[in-house]
Amino acid sequence: MDHSVARGAFVGAALLLPLSHHAASAQPAPFTLTYATYVHGLNAMNMEAVVALTAQHYQLQLSYRLTGLVGTLFSGQATSTVDGQFRGNTPVPSRMVSTGVFRGKHRVTAIEWKDGNPVITQLIPPVEEEREPVPVADQAHTIDALSAMAWLFHQVAATGRCDGAFTTFDGRRLSDLRAQTVGEEVLAPTTRSSFQGPALRCDFEGHQTAGFLRDTDQDSLRKPQHGSAWFARVVPGAAPVPVRITFGLRAFGEATIYVTGPS
Repeated sequence: MDHSVARGAFVGAALLLPLSHHAASAQPAPFTLTYATYVHGLNAMNMEAVVALTAQHYQLQLSYRLTGLVGTLFSGQATSTVDGQFRGNTPVPSRMVSTGVFRGKHRVTAIEWKDGNPVITQLIPPVEEEREPVPVADQAHTIDALSAMAWLFHQVAATGRCDGAFTTFDGRRLSDLRAQTVGEEVLAPTTRSSFQGPALRCDFEGHQTAGFLRDTDQDSLRKPQHGSAWFARVVPGAAPVPVRITFGLRAFGEATIYVTGPS
């Protein structure tokens, strides 16, 4: 098995990063949300998002750990952090670091942005060991997925809509991400989540365009992956955050992420 479970789940997990849309301050107070991911009825991954965000600045940390049968079979965990600013409505990341272990293999990615372009400062293992490197020209003016999500949540907080598009680069893969507003829906209660009630539904689509694993079916990997995210208020005084996310995993079908509460 390749990294499809962790990679697909992390794409969905990127949508967990919430926004506190208050007046800007030098040190916004962070808050924490917890989430659980289910695949075929089994709890496959738990996540935690720690966020400090204003209208002009964002600091995000997202951690996940594979759990249950999936965790027993494949053993994976990672923590990613990003720091950046909003210039107008545009997210401008300054530094992103991701560290973790998957199936016993240590992984590190560190990227800094210079004049709006990503510069990889650390990459373990080297991309050439597993993938076709993304051409430097194609990396220009891209951002990381967490910064793209910060922009999307800024839009939800400010306008009640979630329409946007970005090209993202994580040091290994180049992808296009798009989101669009669907409208308000009512989420039924479930023992898997701490939330029930009305929420704003946003549909999203992502597809990889470069940085493919060697000796794989690129046509299959290029096919768009679709999902939906529902936003609602769960933290008093804060903006709406994702309370449920569904998305497809190529090899395993649909996964669902549920908010389990502030912590």
